[in-house]
Parts: sequence; structure tokens; C-alpha cells
Amino acid sequence: MDSTRIVPLEPDLPDDLIKSKWQQSFEVGDGVSVEIFGYRSTFSRQIIYIILSVLSLGLFNLVCRWFPKLELKIRYIPCPIPEAELILAQEGGPDPTHGVVPVDRTDKVPRFEYKFIRFHFDAQEYSYVKTTFDVFQPYHVIRERLASGVSDEACADLTAMYGPNVIGVPVRSYFHLLLNEVLHPFYLFQVFSMVVWYIDLYWVYATCIFVMAAFASITNVVQTRRNMESLAEMAKHVCHVTVFRSGRELNDIDSSLLLPGDLVEITSGLKLPCDVILLQGQCVVSESALTGESLPVVKSALPHHEEGNGAFDPERDGKYALFSGTNVIQATAAEANQRVLGVVYATGFSTAKGQLIRSILFPKATKFKFYSDSFKFIGALTFLALLGFAYSTYIFVNFGANVFSIVLRALDLITIVIPPALPIAMTVGTSSAMQRLKQQKIFCISPIRVNVCGRVDLMCFDKTGTLTEDGLDVKGVRPASGSSLFERFVEDVTLLHGPLLHVMASCHAFTTIDNQLIGDVLEIKMFQATRWTFAETLKSAEGVTSVVESPNNERIGLVKRFQFSSELQRMSVVAHNYTSGSYFAAVKGSPEMIKSLSVPKTIPEIYDETVREYTIQGFRVIALAWKPLASHLEPDVVQSLSRASVESELQFCGLLVMENKLKPTTAPTIKLLNEANIRSVMVTGDNALTGIHVARTCGMVSPTHNVYLCDLDDAGHELTFTPVRAGSMSPPKPLPAAAAAESESARASLLRGAESSYGSLGTEAAHVDISAEPSATDGLISVDMVEVSLDSSAPIVLTTHSNRYGKVDSISHSAAEPEAPQEWMRDRNRIAVTGRAFAHVVHANPALLAKVLKQGCVFARMSP
Repeated sequence: MDSTRIVPLEPDLPDDLIKSKWQQSFEVGDGVSVEIFGYRSTFSRQIIYIILSVLSLGLFNLVCRWFPKLELKIRYIPCPIPEAELILAQEGGPDPTHGVVPVDRTDKVPRFEYKFIRFHFDAQEYSYVKTTFDVFQPYHVIRERLASGVSDEACADLTAMYGPNVIGVPVRSYFHLLLNEVLHPFYLFQVFSMVVWYIDLYWVYATCIFVMAAFASITNVVQTRRNMESLAEMAKHVCHVTVFRSGRELNDIDSSLLLPGDLVEITSGLKLPCDVILLQGQCVVSESALTGESLPVVKSALPHHEEGNGAFDPERDGKYALFSGTNVIQATAAEANQRVLGVVYATGFSTAKGQLIRSILFPKATKFKFYSDSFKFIGALTFLALLGFAYSTYIFVNFGANVFSIVLRALDLITIVIPPALPIAMTVGTSSAMQRLKQQKIFCISPIRVNVCGRVDLMCFDKTGTLTEDGLDVKGVRPASGSSLFERFVEDVTLLHGPLLHVMASCHAFTTIDNQLIGDVLEIKMFQATRWTFAETLKSAEGVTSVVESPNNERIGLVKRFQFSSELQRMSVVAHNYTSGSYFAAVKGSPEMIKSLSVPKTIPEIYDETVREYTIQGFRVIALAWKPLASHLEPDVVQSLSRASVESELQFCGLLVMENKLKPTTAPTIKLLNEANIRSVMVTGDNALTGIHVARTCGMVSPTHNVYLCDLDDAGHELTFTPVRAGSMSPPKPLPAAAAAESESARASLLRGAESSYGSLGTEAAHVDISAEPSATDGLISVDMVEVSLDSSAPIVLTTHSNRYGKVDSISHSAAEPEAPQEWMRDRNRIAVTGRAFAHVVHANPALLAKVLKQGCVFARMSP
């Protein structure tokens, strides 16, 4: 064997380290792990393989084609991975799969590809590592190291390491596809059966089977080839870009030559050929090709100082990243003499688009009982056929039949017991299904997946933009009075004044294209309700990048933004009020997050009840807060402000109440799924009570089902379960004067309903009798609290009584009938789970996981 194909062993390498390199494990994404093993060829093994192939007249080669691992075991011997010529990659899961790939040693660094994931040999680690460009660095490090682009000296090594920036989907030839089709064991058995029938003069039946098999095979091959061509055309994209290397500007560079670390110019109308971190300027991007979201997304430049965790993460910091396959609608420079620049951090199949294509080409392995039962059925028929073969041979021998007749009749019996038309019927059915799917613009390059689709029994939906309309309507604002109460509900936002109005006018991250606001619909609707105007400007001496102006000429400049984060559940803006000359911070986010960041004395006593009353009716509630800053701040001081310092010690302003209506097609679609016995589940980042209302409105939750909200207590240690009754979708009404004048004792009674313990898991159930307190608004229905104990088998008893506010339910645990199950655990009930409660169940209480997944209907406050 040629010694140039072997990685020389280091003489000073410890023996135990060499022995440990016979097996390696990798995480390749989506929770999939791959183990690799090394193999190399020997002269004796190759001779044995050739002899077996010749003696079996090629039958052994055919068997090796069906079982590649068998060929690997016979032709090659295991060896340390650094010495390997071939790599056996084996994935775990319900149906373990494996693949055999060659090692490329044409370059000084050995490497191999498995499912378009590149691995290279690391001499220091003396093992293979996944080839990735390290961008998990602090923001300032990324700017310092990558702001100048790739040097000319490093281009050759980077090209060899990462390969061309191309998402090349292999399109197999018709001959190759047909060969794979006809060499399947089922088709070979059909050929065998037809030969037997022609010899036995069953030529009509044999001809029919031949015609159907040929038609099914050709149809399947043609359909698969066309789908592969469509996918290859969709994946392929090459354009020309401007690149900066070694301080030089290179124009019209083919995008296939881009390398990780390249500094590129982003222009309006560009379809991105790679993944880029935006270093300078701002972009409005359409990501519909990747996410399906029709609304453009605003991308801002990577800050000079990191937020929170301290290192760039493409998944968490997507607001600073532009992804391959997306279209740049508008690229805007921060200053007149600047360009919009970004640094490439992923190319080819390592990009977001490449990973999407990979997921289509190599879907997750699935194992269905249907397939295992099918093989068991065929195995049982084969056993019967062999018994019949032996018995018929014995009978014919006793009758003195000739050898030809004995063999013919016995083989004919086998073809009768094992139905040769079975694979034809399945192929014809699959091809017809693929054709019908194609008419609906649904393409499938793996026919076996069509049968998988028929096994789907659960559909998960997002809420906003999927079940509901993309647009939102502002119903009004509930201002805080600055003390322990809310003010009256305000429907006309233009009547507001002071910090609350300033927060609504300034706390946003949208932009303009052709004088139209582009960005998050919620922010646009909130801003439009104020009747202020918005204008973008080049960066001023104060650092202002855009200005908002009221009808009475009050102007506010937006100086710095901290983009919305689903993990943090908030966003904020540092703004300059030109009228007063002072600076302030405007913050908006989820009610629970803003409450935790605000000064307690600015939070009304009935805060939680008010939020609950709106969300239970399906309204989307956003909390608004602000923080006065210094009267004068230098631009560099403003830019150096950390997010933590801006978003602390806030003063709560009020609640923004918005309505998100269902799409006209949502309810009929959910009804169709229900009739097909396909369960529907909502996974949303919104409030759980809002999700429950939408689920009830669209029919995802039946009117006969009770819904319990599963959340963590205030300490974050124990699970609580709250029965949620349906609320009407009536507009919020202002607090009545009589209720607003409630005495301190009445408010204390109200607070007892909010502050009473939800209970804990693993404790004896105590008697709970929580009466519904007066609603924060007229016409709204409150939520009752209930303690649930898994260790106690006492049933939950619901009783109804009346008070001055009408009939309400009381919930208590009874000591009677200890064998009764917990109410929330009954099959007729459904569970809505918050993200933090779900995480708690997964990590701290896995015994409940199956029950939560089975009865869960809404999974709220879930991170992407």
C-alpha cells in the first residue's frame, strides 16, 4: 500500500493515546451524534473479495450493495482513525444508520465529508475535528480580528479547509436511479417470478406484472429525478460581490470564491450567498425563503461591546447576522462616507440555507412499526413458502416426476405464497401520491417519506402570523397612576402625554423603505397609534440615527437600541428629548419581565390581576416602562452604556393592550384536522392565557375540555396548576368609579387572591377556598387559583356561590374519596404550559413529562 496515504504516527505519542483513537464521536446538530471508525485495505482482503465475487457470479457483489457494512468488513480491516482510508460513520437513534466515506489525502491535511459536513485532521489533537469557523468570540474580538478581512497568504489554506462557497446538490443520472430501483430485493424477486411464469407458460400474467413493474419503476425514477433537479436549482446561487482582502478592494468577485473571514460589502437588492455578521450599517432583509415569514426583518450592526453572555452566538444573535438565501431589501450606511460591511462566517452547506438543504437531503431517521411488521409478514410468508417447497418436492418425488417439473412446481409455489405484486402496488400508490402532492406544489425526493406523512397524528402551530393575522390592532392603553392604582383605560392613544407617550413613540426598531414603515408589526401599530412621524437621518454628533416628531412639533432622537431578545423578553432604546434636552431610556416587554425590572412602588397593586384579565380574553399585553437619564450625555458615554444599566430601576408607565385576530382559514383548518383525528398543539412565545383563548376560539381546545395553566411559583421551584375559564372577547372597559374607590381592606382582599400559595408538588393538600375577587375591568372573567398535590389523592371539588360581583367558583380539596385522581390529570382536561414550567418538568420532574405532553394544548413563552 502506498505510504503517502497514511498519516505517520508521531514517535513521541503515548501508546494509550494511539489506542484511544479507534473511535470518535461528534455532534452534527439537531441532537444527532455520529460515531466514526477507521478502516484500511490489505492485499489479502482484496483477493478474498475478488474470489467471492467471481465464484458467486456477482451475487456476492449484489449482497454487498444491499449491506455496505458487510463489504467494509470483508475488504478492509479496522485501524486507528488517523491511519484510515475509509471512515465508517454511524448515527444513533431509533433506526441507526451508517455510511462509508473515503478519506481525502491529496492535501497535507487529511479530511473527509459526511453528509456534506466537513471534517479535518488536527495534528495537535491527533484526531479528526469538525471544520467550522470560530465566531463564538466576544463582540470586540470579532471586530478587531475580522474587520480587515482575509489576508492573501491565508486564502489558499482557507480554500483547502472550507472548500468552495457552493451548495451543490448532486443530481443522479436516470441510469443510476433506475439501477437503484431495479436492484432492490423486491424487484429482483419479481424478475425471478416472471422468469418462472414464462417458463411455465403463464405469459399473460407475467407480461402484465412486467408492464406494471416497468411503468411504476420508470414513473418513480422520473419523478425523483425532477424533484432532485428542482431542489438543486433552488439551492444553487452564484453572484458577484465586492470583497476587501489585505486592505485592497476586489470588485465583482465570484461568490463561490468567498471564504470565512472575508469582509464583503452589502448592497440593496443583494441575495446573500453566505452567512454574514453585519459590522457596519443597517439592513432590511426578507427571510421568507428560510423562515416563511413574509414580513421584512431589520438587522443592525454588531455592537462594540457584548451583551449578557459575552460571546457571539448565531442562534441567539440573529439580529446582527444576515443569512444565506435571504434578500437585502435595503442597505443603509450609518454615515455619508461609509459603506454597509459584513464579515463572512459560514459558507456552503455550513450556512443556514445549506443546513436547510441538508435537512431535506438527509431527513432524520425514523422507524415505524409498519415497516418492521411488513418485513415480519414477508418473513412469515417466506417460511411458509419454504415449507411448501419442501412438501411439494417430497410429493413430486414420490410420484416419480422428473427433476424439471419438481423444480418448476416448487418455485411456482414460492411465487404464489409471496405476492410479487406487493411492491408494485406500493410503488404505484406512492407515485400517485407524489403526483397529487406535486399538483399542490409539494415536492418529495424520497418516496418512502410519503408513507411517513400518512402516519402524522400531531401538528404544532405557531400563533402570531400562523393561526392569527400578521397585523395587530391597538385596543388601548392602561396607564399607571404613579401610585398603587391604574388609571382609567384609554382607547385614544393621542390623549396620552408624558413618559408613557414618549415610550410608545420611541421604543421601536423599525425602518422606512419608500416612506413606508418596515419592521415588527407590533411596533409599527404602536407607533402609528401615537400619530407621530418617523424619519431616519445620518448619524449626528449626538449619535442620533432617527427622529420621531409629534403633531405639536415635540421631537425625540433615537440614540442607541438594544434589540428585542426572546430570551430576555424585552427591548430598549436610549433617546434624547430635544424639547427638554434630557436623555431617557424607553423599555417595553412582557408584563412579568418589566415588573421584575421596575421599582416596586411604581407597580400597581392589582398589576397581575389586570394583566390576567386582558390575556385571558386573548388580548396581547405589552408592558411599558421608562428611566430618566442625565440631562446631557456625551456620544461615547451613550454608546458605552450597558444593557443591564439601562434596563434596571425602571419606572412602570402602563400596559399596551392589542388584539390579534384569527385568520379566516384557521378555524376550518383546525376543524379539518380534528375530523381527521390529528391533534393540534400551539407553541408560542406569547402569554399563556392569550394562547389559551386563541386555542379555544379556533377549536384547538374543545368547549368540553377544562384547561389548567401549569407554571412555576414565584420562587421558581414548585409547579402550580391554575384552572382557566373562558373569557369573552369584549373590548376592555375602564375601571368603574365605585371599584376605583375601594377601601384598603377591599384591595387587601383582592391581593389575597393573587398572593395565596399555588401549592407545591410533594406536599399534603391543604384545604383551599379562594373566592374570585372583583375584576380589574368590567365584563372580564377572572382566573381561579388552585393548589395541586401529586402525593395527595384528594379530589378537587368545585362549588359555586355568589357575592356582590356575581357567581364565582371556589376550589377546594376534599378528604373524601381518596382514590380519585387529581382534577388536572383527568383525560378530559388540557394543560397549558409555560416555558419555564416545561423546562422544570423536563429536568426536575421527568415523571410528569409524558402526562404534560399528552394533555398539553398550549406551550407558551417558548424560546425559538
